[in-house]
Amino acid sequence: MFYQRKREEESLRYHEGVAVLWNETAYANSDLLVDWINKMLVPALPPGPRLLALDVAKFHSTEEVLTTLSSHDIIPSMIPAGCTGLVQPLAVSINKPFKVILRDLLDNLLDNYEAINHTSLRELSHTNLSAIAERRVLVTHAVGQAWEIFCERNQESVIQTFLSLGLTLPIDGSCDNELSVKGISPDLLQIGDWRRGGMDTEALACGICEPLATETAFEDDDYDYPVEYVDRE
Repeated sequence: MFYQRKREEESLRYHEGVAVLWNETAYANSDLLVDWINKMLVPALPPGPRLLALDVAKFHSTEEVLTTLSSHDIIPSMIPAGCTGLVQPLAVSINKPFKVILRDLLDNLLDNYEAINHTSLRELSHTNLSAIAERRVLVTHAVGQAWEIFCERNQESVIQTFLSLGLTLPIDGSCDNELSVKGISPDLLQIGDWRRGGMDTEALACGICEPLATETAFEDDDYDYPVEYVDRE
């Protein structure tokens, strides 16, 4: 009860735009993902069928998660291992600039805290629970502020990334020429129904299909790039 009360008191100091979810291991899992889908994703989505791009972490494709997505008319699109840097919007254009902003803001908050309280929150002992709690509070404020700044600076680039990767292109094919995947010539991109190609679609849907090529391979100018298949349905 003591720790529960302290946690509730701490949560009142979090940034109002940041949700903090807890579990015993501090790792993401299917329970946290389902909670995120129900409480945060679904309320933010417009009505109608939606597509959710996910990497192939095991907990992304559990029966609980897939059932929850299906119940909300959300279609999961599993990105094969080794391809997130090519076709996952977060990896392509969001994570890096967001983390740059976050790091600068957190550094400033930590410096200010140290100047006022004469205590550093940078290197903490795992037994110093009060200092760890203070750092968590500062991190939520850094995250909230970073997201606001990122959205102001990078909105257009995020929109363009979703278009370039094909996630928000019209399904009638009228804008297929806008598709752009890093390291692959547009002439080598074949747009169409991947279920009619040579790929094992059941394996792809389950996230066990071998990647077409690693990110390292795409950086090699002599690499013989494969034909990509993009589902338009």
